[in-house]
Amino acid sequence: MKLSASVPLCAVLATAASAAQTSCQIEILNVNQAVVATACIPFGGTQYVLQPEHNAGPGLPRGINYQITVNESCGIGLVDQEWAHGDSARKVGLC
Repeated sequence: MKLSASVPLCAVLATAASAAQTSCQIEILNVNQAVVATACIPFGGTQYVLQPEHNAGPGLPRGINYQITVNESCGIGLVDQEWAHGDSARKVGLC
């Protein structure tokens, strides 16, 4: 009897934990597919994420800010930008 009572409680706790995760963990990858930045972006939100390795040239600031948007299913997009020099992003999971 105790085992059957604990199973529904586990299901309730798992559901509550997943409901609390309303953001998507993403990684920015460089041309070599190495992770150079991470972010936790709320569903339906937009956030600037710095790719610190990007080098625009001598005398110019290092790094590029990507304005990344995430939808409710962790789909990733850029706002009015394109990926520079082989950069890309991937979703890691919920956060």
